[in-house]
Amino acid sequence: MRQYIRCVFVAAVIAFTSAFTASADISPRDVSDALKAYYESAGYSYSVGSETQSGDALTLNDVVISQELPDGKGTVEGQIEWIKIQDMGDGSAKATLAETATLSMSFQGSRNRDIHVNLSVDMMDFVTLVSGSIQAMQVNMAGPNFVVRADEIKAGDKSVPATIKMTLKDVVSNYLIVSSADKSRKFSGDASTGLVTTVVNIKEPGGDGFFSLNSELTSIAASMLMILPEKFDPANVFKSGLSADIVYELGGSTMDVAFKAKKDRFAMTASAAGGHADISLSSKAFSMGIKQTDVEMNISASTIPLPSVSLAYDEMDFSIGVPLEKSDDPADVHLRTALRGLTVSETVWAMVDPMQVLPRDPATVAVDLAGKIIVLADLSDPESLAEMGGPPALPVSLDLTELTASIAGALLKGTGSVTFNMDNAPGGMPMPVGEVNLNLKGGFGLMDKLVELGLVPADASMGVRAMMGAFAKPVGDDELESKIEMTEDGHISANGQRLK
Repeated sequence: MRQYIRCVFVAAVIAFTSAFTASADISPRDVSDALKAYYESAGYSYSVGSETQSGDALTLNDVVISQELPDGKGTVEGQIEWIKIQDMGDGSAKATLAETATLSMSFQGSRNRDIHVNLSVDMMDFVTLVSGSIQAMQVNMAGPNFVVRADEIKAGDKSVPATIKMTLKDVVSNYLIVSSADKSRKFSGDASTGLVTTVVNIKEPGGDGFFSLNSELTSIAASMLMILPEKFDPANVFKSGLSADIVYELGGSTMDVAFKAKKDRFAMTASAAGGHADISLSSKAFSMGIKQTDVEMNISASTIPLPSVSLAYDEMDFSIGVPLEKSDDPADVHLRTALRGLTVSETVWAMVDPMQVLPRDPATVAVDLAGKIIVLADLSDPESLAEMGGPPALPVSLDLTELTASIAGALLKGTGSVTFNMDNAPGGMPMPVGEVNLNLKGGFGLMDKLVELGLVPADASMGVRAMMGAFAKPVGDDELESKIEMTEDGHISANGQRLK
């Protein structure tokens, strides 16, 4: 998750600076006009202090781009000393920028304190080549180093002693920008970086608190398809026509985090072999996926009664997708969450099982659901949500494609499928009709070991055995199966045994 947040921030910074050259045509004057139109259509204020024409080159001096945050909660302002746009004479234009741009942000933080952040963005030797026409521009940008650093942070009237620096190596982006008849713009293309390093050191103003972070990410590769409308409605950007599909592939990473304040302390080191992140959003639907592989972590803290805790997992996988547009027709919905191959250090096991009664097999928990729902209101529209008096959606069907829970030698598996009968909907909520099939291996063996360790009372174990015997049938050595059935008349049974 940290990798994903870091990459979204990196992409936003690159988009901010590269957008200075993202709206261009073959003529430097057309470049300047398109740049102004792009930012103003997106709701920014855009101004140029002066212009200088020298031969085939137009230079824009003292460019300022600013925007107020929604509900008057702050402002963002970017400044760059100059942008030089050169007519190359072959149907293309070359744009270069001042080596450093500034970005200032003001907003209200916790305790109603005003927060001010001033950033510098170094873009030494960055060059952008633009070809094609104003209707279909091919924009190719490259630079060896891209550095973002914090020059000043203030909380209220107090300066925050801080060092914040992010460096991206070998930044490359290639985008096609197509203007449509409705004056919207379609952005499609890809971007990549080499090594990304982040260094953060923040000291508590007037106190002894200290936070530090050092991280490395070997590479980022991203692809994007985005439609930007001519104008945004700040109250409903999706209704304006905004949509985006973005995919990130992440290389290996390492991270070192520490925090100290009086008697409190926290430290963590972490690494991952790679990762993936994707997001798709529009007025019709939203989906997001995050995945990390081969993660190792070591944590120590004053609140943990151990010198340190180590854990590792093979894969973390989370995905969600929901429809947003009101419709009488069923639309797809899904949710997947999984943590596979989880192991913890022996110091953690020893707290509950010093005699190693329990097997130390890697644990896995995974749930994968897919189905269909009917959306009763436009979920991307705040006004539609405010007027809604009941549930935002009604379920139509739901499939359990995977249920896996494996720990300490026991394994639970499950699948199932149900539909929801609108004719049988007490209180307006339809009842499920279908079945869920469960299989449990090693459950009694795990229960016996927990009783041996004193973690579960013997009488409680007997009660669980009796209940499992009533609603599940043995199909092997310490293996049980159960079929949970839900019928049209609202009855629920397990292996034919009536539950409701």
